[in-house]
Amino acid sequence: MSSKKVKSEYKLKDGTIVRVGDMVKYRWGADENNVYLLGLVESMEKDYSRWYAKVHLLNGPNGYGTINTRLCEFHRSFDLTNQ
Repeated sequence: MSSKKVKSEYKLKDGTIVRVGDMVKYRWGADENNVYLLGLVESMEKDYSRWYAKVHLLNGPNGYGTINTRLCEFHRSFDLTNQ
């Protein structure tokens, strides 16, 4: 029986620490026309060799939703609201 690896925080390459429970802004749209959606980091799990964050969107064009993103690419689409 295998167990999933989980974390409560993850340190990004730039030194930023992302924690479960952090509020984030998700950049949705083209670079010039970004729309920011609020989200909450629900969990972090390892899938094979990569760490993923599950982010629950609190507002959006189609209501609520969940996004899974690789933590090594976190800053491509997300900004922490507490920084």
